[in-house]
Amino acid sequence: MPRHPAISFERAFGSATGLAALASLALAGPAAPATQGSWPDYRGPGLDGRAERAAVPLEWSETRHVRWRTPVHGRGWSTPVVWDGEVWLTTATADGTRLSVLCLDVATGTVLHDEVLWTVTEPAKRNTLNSYASPSPVLFGDLLIFHVDGGDVQYVVALDKQTEDTVWKRDRSVDLSREPPDRRKAYGTPVIARVRGADQLIGSGAGATVAHAPLTGKELWTVHHPGFSMATRPVIGRDTVYVGTGFMQAELWAVRLGGRGDVTQSHVRWRHRRSVPTMASPVLVEDRLYFVNDGGIATCLDADTGETLWRERLGGEHCASPVFASGRVYFFDREGRTKVVKEGREFELLAENELDGGFMASPAIVGDAFVLRTETHVYRIEEE
Repeated sequence: MPRHPAISFERAFGSATGLAALASLALAGPAAPATQGSWPDYRGPGLDGRAERAAVPLEWSETRHVRWRTPVHGRGWSTPVVWDGEVWLTTATADGTRLSVLCLDVATGTVLHDEVLWTVTEPAKRNTLNSYASPSPVLFGDLLIFHVDGGDVQYVVALDKQTEDTVWKRDRSVDLSREPPDRRKAYGTPVIARVRGADQLIGSGAGATVAHAPLTGKELWTVHHPGFSMATRPVIGRDTVYVGTGFMQAELWAVRLGGRGDVTQSHVRWRHRRSVPTMASPVLVEDRLYFVNDGGIATCLDADTGETLWRERLGGEHCASPVFASGRVYFFDREGRTKVVKEGREFELLAENELDGGFMASPAIVGDAFVLRTETHVYRIEEE
């Protein structure tokens, strides 16, 4: 199998053994700078769902602007990552007994590799909405870093991507001992941010979002908030991290960067409580924050004040995170529809597109093309 930078698995299980096994897929490759022809993370080179220079299509269908379409066996919600002309993704049998990795040629969609990496005698139980090929670790230099937030254990760990040795491991400092196991879980992917000249690893777990020093795991700051089972990824911009709080009390918090210790009382800029997603992550464009909740209501907020600029019902159910490209925000639903909205302080629907399979995985963008994974296929969508 060729060396590759990372395999991105969206929304981890919350199972220590299952996540560690799948995360080891990302250990083979060296770190390298991303290019416009790469999508090395489920939210892109900037970890934020933006591809500002891409001239992606406005409209498509099963018979229009499809450069290639390749079927994918099994069930998996991991977003494809693209590197050096190759598309990598994971999949699994519906019962979780066979875990596979696939590699496609980005130019033709030809299957280059289709390998079963593990067989599992007794797979852990999963939520009916999830798959056995979903989670997303993150690479930082020579480290592969991911959360393990299950009902039994909760920690953050960094592995050496070449040797698989544990470089550091930090148990969650939030006391969850009085919570039932399901309310100790979280499914998010951390994000790396440059703050005051130093890197921070920022990620959400049940009851709190925490920043760590990525090379050592030292805890830098914590903001306590309600919620658990969050799958949204924090978004960084405007000296702020925007955090979704997950299930039970889905809220969006804007937390000013630069604090130390417990910053709950000192650094929360605003909280938004209406139509907040539990799965799809936001996208930040200039001073506007866009997101869509699970039930298909899209919202645009002023990122500095939290003021609602517009809120519109798109319809459908949403798990995939929206992306920004070509001056537009693209929203992908579980029924296979894509709503395209003009970026701006007023709502303007530009197009509605549909493919046969539904979207659970978030989109990837390579050059001027979408690489889209539905429940059954991977597509390259591009204007001729």
